[in-house]
Amino acid sequence: MSKQLTESAQVAKEIRKILKAHNIKGSVRSSNYSGGNSVRVRFAQELTSEEYAKIYQEADKWRAGSFNSMYDIYEYRHIEGPTANYIFFTCSEGYSMGYPRSDVAA
Repeated sequence: MSKQLTESAQVAKEIRKILKAHNIKGSVRSSNYSGGNSVRVRFAQELTSEEYAKIYQEADKWRAGSFNSMYDIYEYRHIEGPTANYIFFTCSEGYSMGYPRSDVAA
């Protein structure tokens, strides 16, 4: 009997492939909860704005939709395949994602 992955775990697996293809170090974790699911991508190295934009754009195809705060609803993009409600990007301590850090002396 094979292990069945949740949709967010499938998305995390695909994002790991993207990071590996671009030779970017980081971790990817998925979470499932009563209101939906999410994937957290944590970069373990400095990224240029171009690298970050490319990763974000490639990962965005698995985002299920977006939150509309004016009407307090989540609006789905009707796409095929596994999706995650939210995909979050962060950097490990001491690194930035394509923008200068204000707390680091030049």
